Amino acid sequence: MKKKKANPGEPGPAEDFLLALQRKVAPATAPLSPSPQCVSPDFLSAFALDQDSFDLDDPRVVHVNECSYCFPRATRLRDFFKSPVLKTMSIH
Repeated sequence: MKKKKANPGEPGPAEDFLLALQRKVAPATAPLSPSPQCVSPDFLSAFALDQDSFDLDDPRVVHVNECSYCFPRATRLRDFFKSPVLKTMSIH
């Protein structure tokens, strides 16, 4: 059986595993308070709702993706916004 060649610039299985591991470990080691560089809760919510509408070069986006305080919060918000329970709720 032939091995599938990875495309240049794309992460391979080892990088995928390390990224997944980092995301699992980061919440356990995240600082308890934000740094002065951390983004506002409003930005974090907006980013979690629609990441595709933000420029990857935006310094706030770069920060969220690299920050051990902001990244887990953005991930949890994204998961919350996509949750089926939230979609079934309606405000009357």
